[in-house]
Formats: sequence, structure tokens, C-alpha cells
Amino acid sequence: RKRKTSGNCHDEIIPSLFVERVNLRSSVRCTTEELLSLNRREEQAATEILERTSTILGGIRSVLTKSLPYLFMTTECISLLDLVLCISTYADEHGEGHVFPR
Repeated sequence: RKRKTSGNCHDEIIPSLFVERVNLRSSVRCTTEELLSLNRREEQAATEILERTSTILGGIRSVLTKSLPYLFMTTECISLLDLVLCISTYADEHGEGHVFPR
């Protein structure tokens, strides 16, 4: 592979192991083939993680979408039971003047 240089690097000082040399204001930034390879592998791993996450979240969404009507009905039932319990507790504690079955 050919080395890329900015034209200002001191080729005699920097070993040929380093590729893609770039002069910055007060330093020279270089990398190696091994680091480039590791960076590519890291990018591929991140992409695969994002794809798997998307697939898993899509599956969870699908399951929840199918279950939503049942969850909604369950919360309505619990809410109704809570209302009946509140009314019966109030009637039990403040029984005078209220009509309720015993």
C-alpha cells in the first residue's frame, strides 16, 4: 500500500511502518495498517450491534403491539375494581345516611 503524506512530513524521521501521515500545527498524526484494520473491525462490530438492536426492538414492538388491547382492557378492569373498592370503603366508614347492601 502506498503511503499518503501531506507533503510536509519528515520522511527520514518517521518510520515507514506509519501510513497516512498528516501534519497538524504542532504535531504529525500517523497510523499503521494494523490500526486501520482494527478500526475497520470496530466499525463493522458497531454496525452489527446496531442491526441486531434494531431487529430485537422491532420484535419487542411487534409483540407489544399485539398485546396492547389486552393490556388496555386489564388496566380498565383494575381501574374499575379500584373505583368499586373506594366507594365501598367510603360507604363502610361513613355508613350513616348512605344506602348499600350488607
